[in-house]
Amino acid sequence: MFLTEYLPFQAYTLEHFAPIFLTVILGYFCIKYGRNANDKTQRILGAGIAMIPCLSVCTRMIYLGAIGQFTAVEDLPLHLCRFIALLAPFVMYYRRRFWLGILHFWIFIGTLGANVFPELFTGFPSLEYILFWSLHSPLLILPFYSIIVYKVQINTRDAITTFVATNLFLVFCWVVNYFLGSNYFY
Repeated sequence: MFLTEYLPFQAYTLEHFAPIFLTVILGYFCIKYGRNANDKTQRILGAGIAMIPCLSVCTRMIYLGAIGQFTAVEDLPLHLCRFIALLAPFVMYYRRRFWLGILHFWIFIGTLGANVFPELFTGFPSLEYILFWSLHSPLLILPFYSIIVYKVQINTRDAITTFVATNLFLVFCWVVNYFLGSNYFY
């Protein structure tokens, strides 16, 4: 039923705030547990949180492929949130300082806006709704997790590195857009 019934999404109602509230609860308990865990457990928990959005992106691509609606013009993981979702499990597990700084800014720049102003047309319990929130909301846990659990201190150098990485990603997307006629990275 949730794959075929499409109820309109109503922003700033319970169906908007419920997934954000659940994410806050999940983030609180994961961070609380991670603070007192050993290094290996911290890494596994951080990567585990990051796997939720990663699986959302993969599920979406597999589902669209299975029903014959996947197109390279619209569905490659080159929108920033989707790209972050695929990158995040590795960044959170390996804790490379360089990538943690970039991830911090990319999540707050891209994903925070998607949570506040969701571009979502179908409401609960549609698959689009479930995949949207399982992609965008858990990503917001990661910067807090890396600051509180990994004790990463974000600084000006991270902002500069993110600026450079963002522009390199933009150039890459521009090349892809040129050849595919797509509109990745808007």
